[in-house]
Amino acid sequence: MQDKGKTSYTPGPWKWKNDGICFALYAGDGTEICDDGSACGEYAQVIDPDGHNARLISKAPELVEMVRKMCDQADTYAVAREVDCHDAIALLAQIDGEG
Repeated sequence: MQDKGKTSYTPGPWKWKNDGICFALYAGDGTEICDDGSACGEYAQVIDPDGHNARLISKAPELVEMVRKMCDQADTYAVAREVDCHDAIALLAQIDGEG
């Protein structure tokens, strides 16, 4: 698996914020990740910031880190025989642009 310090995405936490016109997802350092797809109110929202997809998107960095830790622990404790992390490792590689 890749080096833990290497990320190819903007680290979390990510939070949805309303700037008064539309919602956008921001990283902790203020980087805008995406908006709600409304072009600042010109169109209907594509992503409801209170909806299921928005919650999943905003938790993506934390989910990636959790899976990474689980797979590292499985390798460390030789639990990999009981817990198959191959699919998770492949998914992490795709997220990191390696797969």
